[in-house]
Amino acid sequence: MDEKDQKVLERVETEIKKIDKKENKVIFFVVDTKGIASGSLEYIYKMAKAVKDSGREVLMLHQEEYKDFVGVEEWLGKEYAELPHKFANDNVSVSASDILFIPEIYTNIMKTARKLPCKKVVICQNHDYLTEFIPIGEQLSDYGVIDVLANSKQESDTIKSYFPYMRANVVTPDIDKQFFKSDEPKMLYVNIVSTDETCIHKIVKPFYWKYPQYRWISFRDIRGVSKEEIANAFRESAITIWVDERTRFGYTPLEALASGNIVIAKVPEKPSEWMMNEKEELTPAILWFRDYDELHKIIAASVRSWTNDMIPEEFEEDSKKLLEKYTDGSFNKEIVEYVDGMIANRKAEMEDIIKKIQSKQ
Repeated sequence: MDEKDQKVLERVETEIKKIDKKENKVIFFVVDTKGIASGSLEYIYKMAKAVKDSGREVLMLHQEEYKDFVGVEEWLGKEYAELPHKFANDNVSVSASDILFIPEIYTNIMKTARKLPCKKVVICQNHDYLTEFIPIGEQLSDYGVIDVLANSKQESDTIKSYFPYMRANVVTPDIDKQFFKSDEPKMLYVNIVSTDETCIHKIVKPFYWKYPQYRWISFRDIRGVSKEEIANAFRESAITIWVDERTRFGYTPLEALASGNIVIAKVPEKPSEWMMNEKEELTPAILWFRDYDELHKIIAASVRSWTNDMIPEEFEEDSKKLLEKYTDGSFNKEIVEYVDGMIANRKAEMEDIIKKIQSKQ
């Protein structure tokens, strides 16, 4: 065996030992939202925690330096904030047995990471970011990526239509257990959850002008608070309005439904798969609107229904049916099985390298 093959053999055997001892790292590149709650970021942190709880070494990797870091403790909780974190000014070594997950928004990180020896996986929750940030003439394979993990079949299918060579898998998000119906009586608060502050004025002011008899109703802007505070607001409220036209999933309306709210939502540019029923129609579990004049009428009708205790039974049944997929507790199992499978495949690739080297003798 020549010296070059001997060195390769030693490195590969070292990496296989890391895998066998669960000493290889599963790395999640994440953004710091500066204390602002984010369903997309929560999805990744939940993945990381499930993998760590399975006994593997996990690392949350940040582009920011530590001095600028805020983290997720205030809105997601201490158990997630305590996951191991490393920053731009830290010396982080990456080896061939490691798995690196990169959100779809970070094509610049994909470019930087293409020469790293680790396995790379793109987490795709919104394929619009790929079309926005990948330069014309380039594609994912140019970054050494052929694996993508999506949060819905809809996203997975879209990625496959763009890049047919990609190996696409789906891990379905779950609704956090802190979103549940309380036995305490609800109050007629109307929560507004929106990515655009100006839409709040479009909702509240004209509603009061049109329906002065309902000026006693309180609207609440739910932003910049912890997950626990959001869950508490949903539990004590009767109605939640959600506006995010560019979303590719939509975690908030599901959380509000799970909390027993009447949910009113603006139809996104492209509805997520959960928003459509088997007839390819928008799910009746949500009260949908396309313009604000329509919304004001829906709010007034919802207030009348709630105050007169006239919520249709079918509404409850539709909500329950919709939520089943996202409350069955399969999320942790799915991500752990996916990571275990990726690492097993990585080990098999390394064992093939050893066999090829040995076959030369």
